[in-house]
Amino acid sequence: MLHYAIILGLILSLSIVNAAVLPVFPFLNNFNKIVGGKPINIEEVPYQVSLNLNDFGLQHFCGGSILSEKFIMTAAHCTFPGESIDVTPYINVRTGSSYSESQGSLHRVKTIHRHSLYNATDYDYDFCILELQDLIQYDNTRRPIQLPKAGEDIENETILLTSGWGATQNVAESNDHLRAVEVPKMDQFECTLKYLFQNIITDRMFCAGVRGGGKDACQGDSGGPIVKTGTDGPRLVGVVSWGVGCALPQYPGVYGRLSRIRDWITEITDL
Repeated sequence: MLHYAIILGLILSLSIVNAAVLPVFPFLNNFNKIVGGKPINIEEVPYQVSLNLNDFGLQHFCGGSILSEKFIMTAAHCTFPGESIDVTPYINVRTGSSYSESQGSLHRVKTIHRHSLYNATDYDYDFCILELQDLIQYDNTRRPIQLPKAGEDIENETILLTSGWGATQNVAESNDHLRAVEVPKMDQFECTLKYLFQNIITDRMFCAGVRGGGKDACQGDSGGPIVKTGTDGPRLVGVVSWGVGCALPQYPGVYGRLSRIRDWITEITDL
C-alpha cells in the first residue's frame, strides 16, 4: 500500500488528469471522453489500451497504443510528471479488453520514457513511451499499430479515428465500453487561429474536429490513439493531448504529432 500522503497526492494528480485543467490556461481541458461516437469492440482497434492506476481499484485514467510487445505510446501528462515520487509501480496497462477496468490482461510498467522536452504549461512534446515488464502476447485483441514516417504530413480533411473510454456527455451512452469517433484533420493555420488567444499550436501538434462541434475526444481519452487508415492498414499519427472543452464548435481537439518525434521513438524502441 502507498503511504497516505502519497496516495493523497496521486488522487489529486489523477483528478487533474481527469478534469485536466492546465495551470496557466484554466479553460483548457485534457481529454477524457469520446463525444458523438459509437461503441466498438477491441477487435476493431486491437492496438488500444487502458492505463489503470492501482491502489484505487485499478481506476482508468488515460489511454494508449501498442507499439510492440513491450512498448506503449501515451501522453506525457498521463504519467504524473509533477510528482516527486516514482509512480512507475502504480501504473498498469490493460490490453485486449473492450472495457477499461475489467477483462483482458494487466501489464506492469518497467520504465517511463517521458519526452525530455515535455512542457507542462503549453503541452508541447506531450509524448511518453511506457516500457513493460512482461511481453504482450498478440492475438485478435492485442496487436501493434504502424507508425508514421519521419516528417510525414496528414492532408487536410483526412478522416481520422480516435477511440477511448470515459464520460460521453450523454446519459444514454455507456462509458464502460470502448467508443470511437471519426474527425477530419484541420488545416494547421486554421488550427492556430482557433487557439490564438488560448495556447500555442506548435509543429508537434495538429487539430482534428468537426467545425460544427458535437464530435471529439475529451478527458480520460488522453494519451489514446488518433489513427489514419490507408491501403496498408491503420497508422498511428497522433496522441490525444488537449483542447478547450469537449466537442465545442469553435475548438477542435489538439493532438501530439508523432511524425515530428519519430527519431525519438526509434531511439527508445528501435522501431
